[in-house]
Amino acid sequence: MAKSVEKQAQLAYEYIKNRVFNPKTRLIYDHAHACDMAHFPTAEEVAAIYPNPCGYAVGMEDGMINGGTMIDACLLRYEKTGDDGACDLARRLVWGMLDCVACAKSEGFVPRGVTPTDEKSCYPDSSIDQYTMFVFGMIRFFESGLATDAEKERIKNAIVSVAKRAEKNPTAENDYDLLRDDGGKSIVSRIWGEKRGNHEMLRLPMIFAAAYGLSEDRHWLSKYEKIIDIGIERSLPMTEYFHMYCLQQMQASVFVCRKYDPDDGRRKKLASVSESVADYAESMVPSVARQIRAHSNYNARYIPFRECGKDYPGNRFVEVGFPDAFKPERVDEHEFFVLQDAANVSIVVSFADGRKPSDEAKALFAEAFDIIDFEKHERCVPVHFLGGYYRTL
Repeated sequence: MAKSVEKQAQLAYEYIKNRVFNPKTRLIYDHAHACDMAHFPTAEEVAAIYPNPCGYAVGMEDGMINGGTMIDACLLRYEKTGDDGACDLARRLVWGMLDCVACAKSEGFVPRGVTPTDEKSCYPDSSIDQYTMFVFGMIRFFESGLATDAEKERIKNAIVSVAKRAEKNPTAENDYDLLRDDGGKSIVSRIWGEKRGNHEMLRLPMIFAAAYGLSEDRHWLSKYEKIIDIGIERSLPMTEYFHMYCLQQMQASVFVCRKYDPDDGRRKKLASVSESVADYAESMVPSVARQIRAHSNYNARYIPFRECGKDYPGNRFVEVGFPDAFKPERVDEHEFFVLQDAANVSIVVSFADGRKPSDEAKALFAEAFDIIDFEKHERCVPVHFLGGYYRTL
């Protein structure tokens, strides 16, 4: 018997608070063992950059993506239900993410997360996805009407530090790389240039727009205005994407740019980009539905990374100076991205002005959400379903 979406949303909220959120680090982890130290690397392993420089597949890979998505969901839950607990959780996530950034060794570096084994150690490589959702989550809370003056000041300082990094590090000579925390070449932190996909072309403008909006320093507006027209032009046409989370982040970038861009004409162009992204997401509903129905392992146990096999993904680690690095092999990784796609479709559509998902998209969301058995499920995927639920309520 199908479960109601409303019931699933409440179960998801409790699951996130109690299973994937760690109250000490105030971060959301990738699995339902957020407080079980056996599931995480030790401080010594992190310092040795074991098993890889990004912390891929060790349970702390997507702290900023999870956090930014959940802050948005909590603020919407508070707005639509008056639940003070959701407001409190959003605030704790903001503090945790800011504390995480404060653990970095270099200015403006946004770690993926800190290991809860010591609450401060982080891997040296991040990604533009993490930067994007960190900035989005901070902006959402800053502008929510709930942030204190002290919180606004801390958020502003963090965003400006990210903008300074984005101004200094990405050069043509280093292929527009934000660089690792230790100054080395990153794997997935290139944020500008001809090699970027269209879903990535507003990530750098977003950072400068956020810094301008929070600091009112026209230096950041100047940096934004030098590149925004190129970013808009290269954001379309839509092509093909690894998974729908790429488009969630694209819409988050558009959202921040629209919020702080002082030019009416550009804001209209950005709104048009957002509509095109939403159109594409809805066009993918049949494909996502077929992929979801092709798998059945969505509530499987999450295996501790030390029990996994070793996956050596091409030369990615060798190229950045880590020839012995590997990724713990998770054979069901693709399946969980597919499940998450159904939630991300609704999130993506909701960013377009006044738009709600189509009946087909809503049916896909309900079907996929119903798959999650909260007595067995052990992934962070429900964060995205909660976001999709409150964004389209």
